[in-house]
Amino acid sequence: MMDEFAAAFVETTLMEHAKFANYLMLASHLLASPEHVSEDIMRKDYLTAELSDTKTVLQYFQEICDSILNPRKLFDGDNSDEEEKMASCAPLGMRARVADRLVEKLLDVALDTNHVTPDIWLEGATVFARDVNIMLGSYRDIPAVDRLLEVTKFMTMDYDSFCGLFAAIGGLIGSDSYLDIEDLNADAKLGDEASNMLKAKNVNCPLGNAISILNRRRG
Repeated sequence: MMDEFAAAFVETTLMEHAKFANYLMLASHLLASPEHVSEDIMRKDYLTAELSDTKTVLQYFQEICDSILNPRKLFDGDNSDEEEKMASCAPLGMRARVADRLVEKLLDVALDTNHVTPDIWLEGATVFARDVNIMLGSYRDIPAVDRLLEVTKFMTMDYDSFCGLFAAIGGLIGSDSYLDIEDLNADAKLGDEASNMLKAKNVNCPLGNAISILNRRRG
């Protein structure tokens, strides 16, 4: 039932009614376009307008989950740990499943799963990272969200560090223009070395995700 709720909530309430689908299309354009992004949109406290309704609905959803998770609002008097555990199961499960579905859709954009975001430009990536953090930052206790935020942080790495990392990993496989993840997966030692290079730069996302971003970042 929790899976069914999450599917309906994300696909109908958020994607259609709250226009999250519109934001995903815009995000792909922002990331892939070299055009200058306006200063207003670049503000750290600004939320892209197309995401406003989604953020509002998620806030209401979080408030409802919080009201159930707070035992003082659920029980009058003493209550057992088992009662509190049972009461928290549904809101925690629904919250995690909703977050997982949102992360999957945002990662599709970030990693170009649908082949509509071939390039990543820094200004658009900065806007995307900010939007994701504003919308899902409070969900960071959920592993999938934490992984997504690590990906968006890497997308906005400063140019010199980014180029240095590309060159270092490229040196492992003898390429200075394209990093082939298959080459790294085929040799466990090379894969481990590449992963260690990422960790040394405080990049905490899977090697495949990092390679996708390294190949597509343009500025």
